[in-house]
Amino acid sequence: MLNTMPCVANCFDYKGTILSIEKLGSGHINSTYLVATTAQKYVLQQINTAVFPNVEELMSNMLKVTRHIAKKQFASSLVATKQGKYFTEYDGKFFRMYDLVDGICIENAKTCKEMYLTGLGFGLFQKEMRNFNESLYEVIPDFHNTVKRYHNLIEAYNKDSANRAVCCQDIVDTLLKYKDYSNIIVDKISSGELPKRTVHNDAKINNLIVDVVNCKPISVIDLDTVMEGSLLYDFGDAVRSGCNSSFEDEEDVSKIYLRQDFFRALCRGFFMHTRDMLKKEEIELLALSGVILTYECALRFLTDSLNGDIYFKVAKPNHNLIRAKAQLALMQDMLKNILTLEDIVKQELNNLNL
Repeated sequence: MLNTMPCVANCFDYKGTILSIEKLGSGHINSTYLVATTAQKYVLQQINTAVFPNVEELMSNMLKVTRHIAKKQFASSLVATKQGKYFTEYDGKFFRMYDLVDGICIENAKTCKEMYLTGLGFGLFQKEMRNFNESLYEVIPDFHNTVKRYHNLIEAYNKDSANRAVCCQDIVDTLLKYKDYSNIIVDKISSGELPKRTVHNDAKINNLIVDVVNCKPISVIDLDTVMEGSLLYDFGDAVRSGCNSSFEDEEDVSKIYLRQDFFRALCRGFFMHTRDMLKKEEIELLALSGVILTYECALRFLTDSLNGDIYFKVAKPNHNLIRAKAQLALMQDMLKNILTLEDIVKQELNNLNL
């Protein structure tokens, strides 16, 4: 695949002459490459059309959002093709290119400072998108509809297309016991109790470019999943992805717990930019949002395992099953300490209001 990247890159109106192209990152969905030219560096991505079948709508969303944020100097810019579009088709596959912002992309937060940066970055994204008034396509329908994710798991288990149900029985039974958590955010959005906002929907530190020296976020990246939803989706996913004591695919679940110091740092960074816009109903669910988004991710990983690993990239046998078990362990630890997490939310909000 790497051998064809120069031909793909040459479809775009980049500056300079290409010096090198190499694989970049380890995302679950898109394949990403770093393109270095004599003028600057770019990111070239193959769009996963199994996940994003309507490339026109996807890129329309991305263009609107990047242009809006770029007015505030907080996003990289898409590079047009030589025909003036913002994506190209090559050998039946779809690609896009955008500027590489000068900064650091951290794969996983290893310190409280990095977790603070995560909160600061996605809190700033919420602040910058507050006055965004354009309509966005729902590129992945019901992406954070946890009720639907719950029913998808039951459907996948009953269908058992990959003949894996027998080895998943225990975790399926356990996840189904937590059904009541699936509808909390969904119902409150539907009833109007929770405001709809423009959210990133994949709030992980590796979707930020940061300036570690000056402790500030520079740019939000990977805007594929930006859609209308709840702010709780971003905060909860940042908790899930960043405050885990171990890896997302840790096989020894005894090593997994929620890092409360990381959670506090995330809150502190996130509230720096959002405290004046948070509604009472959102504040009340901030701590629980981590539980709900972790539960949802466990449902998704297990569903994909039962379906034969057709959504998330896998690197070893039973990879999605391992991920699902890790998410379940993390969620259970969050629930065990939910009152402490709620206290941390209150403390950090109060500290900022002093």
